[in-house]
Amino acid sequence: MVGGRLGHYFLRPDTDSRKLLLRFVTSGYRLEETEGREVLADGNVRFVKHSLSANAEGPSVRRIWSTQQDVTRLRMAEEDNQRLAAFVRESPYPILECDERGFPVYVNPSTRSLLGNMAVDLQDLLPANHNEIIDACLKAGESTSEVEVQVA
Repeated sequence: MVGGRLGHYFLRPDTDSRKLLLRFVTSGYRLEETEGREVLADGNVRFVKHSLSANAEGPSVRRIWSTQQDVTRLRMAEEDNQRLAAFVRESPYPILECDERGFPVYVNPSTRSLLGNMAVDLQDLLPANHNEIIDACLKAGESTSEVEVQVA
């Protein structure tokens, strides 16, 4: 950074670096585990986690140390997870997630609404021989079994 001004490094229009510069200065020239977002020349977005530390003498910053870690893949995976979770949560169709023993551990709002409208408890959806069906599937190495349950 010899010969450069802080604005050259922090005040690029394609990033949220103005906020970063303000935090850097007001925190005594030290930032830890700060994430930034920048748009690359090819239009792709890159997310970077960085730590900065500077040595200031009077009004001048003399030295800056920085570490950076590209966390783009992690952020993209998190966005994918949020999108998939929203798909299940916002689906108009009943969706249930069950544990390895076949007991429901999550139901989406459509399932709750349907069960509420039918005045049916979630446990009423399980057949009387639920445990035997699970044991048979596990013993046979099968992952599914079709069972019809009449409710209400």
